[in-house]
Amino acid sequence: MRADPRSGLRVSEAVSTAASLGRRSALLVLAALSLFPLARSAGAQGEYVQRFDVHETAFTHSGSVENPYRELSATATFTGPGGETRSVPLFWDGGATWRARFSPDIAGGWSWVTSSANPGLDGKSGSFECVTSPRRGGIRARTGAPYHFEREEGTPFWWFGDTQWILYSDDSRESLEPGDGARLRRRPRRAGL
Repeated sequence: MRADPRSGLRVSEAVSTAASLGRRSALLVLAALSLFPLARSAGAQGEYVQRFDVHETAFTHSGSVENPYRELSATATFTGPGGETRSVPLFWDGGATWRARFSPDIAGGWSWVTSSANPGLDGKSGSFECVTSPRRGGIRARTGAPYHFEREEGTPFWWFGDTQWILYSDDSRESLEPGDGARLRRRPRRAGL
């Protein structure tokens, strides 16, 4: 057997050591993956939602309802880590299913409770933990400068708009191909076309 000059081990010993480390790491990965369903079932009680991601909860109304748009209304009130509350209307998702969707903007513990005249939708409650994320949130009008935009986390949003300057030139009608209104392709004059 040859010796490996870098480690002082024989080549066969190095191969068997690498193989055993490979088996060990593979077993560790399999063990971790086997615990993943347990973590997901525990997550139903203590759910984690990333900041600016969507938290969705489903509910089922009780009794029979002919027109859910007219006969039922329900609201979910979310309470954030600082005590601020936000109300979100539940929406009908077919059959007896209603859903609430909410996007938390502050990291920390959030709780929610529903209110409705229907007993199946009233008084349901739960909680989740909002964790930080690299998301920047939606676009809104800037506070104090309503003609400018910003992301929900406060960074400026520069909306790029391009002007079709060909429409403002004197020869714009002559330079467009017939039926080219949507593409606005300009015919080159030097090409002799």
